Amino acid sequence: MSAVCAKHPDETLRSEAVFGWGQDCGKCEGVYRTKVKNRICDEIGVPIRFEGASLSHQAPGQEHLWAALKILVSAPGTIPTGLLILGKTGTGKTHGICAALNAMAGIKTCRYLSAREFMREIAGTWKSGAPETETHVVDRLIRLDCLALDEMGVHGTSQTAEGILTEVLDARYSAMRPTVLAGNLTPMEAQGILG
Repeated sequence: MSAVCAKHPDETLRSEAVFGWGQDCGKCEGVYRTKVKNRICDEIGVPIRFEGASLSHQAPGQEHLWAALKILVSAPGTIPTGLLILGKTGTGKTHGICAALNAMAGIKTCRYLSAREFMREIAGTWKSGAPETETHVVDRLIRLDCLALDEMGVHGTSQTAEGILTEVLDARYSAMRPTVLAGNLTPMEAQGILG
């Protein structure tokens, strides 16, 4: 006779615990996995569309990108300045970045932000009574083990915001913390934005 799960009476318990807190059932596993995915999406900012992105599922034609992302995950110190990923829409840039961040989640501190989200975080500090100061947000972004900024160049920026982006990138470079920048840009356009 099989034991029945206390939380899900229609499920039988597994003979071994999967998650280390005692016996569980298939539904308990699903609830746990959902909580982990939601935490990852909330903490590191990976869009829900890419919550399951994995480096084991390579986008076609992206062998070089996947190889660089795997190095970033397994040996981040070997890419001290980070990666600049340029290409047309739909080439797998965001998917690859999110796959790398998902692989690092829980091991390293990392964050995914679109350029628009980055600007919003900074501009949000300029409001009266804002919960964080600009200095606090900049310091938080600098201290991350890996920062990914996507959709660079898609949205217009102010000189102030560009100066703050430069401050973050310079500080991360000096601290040898990798930054991944991605955008639908040509190399010349990227040079115009990043200097």
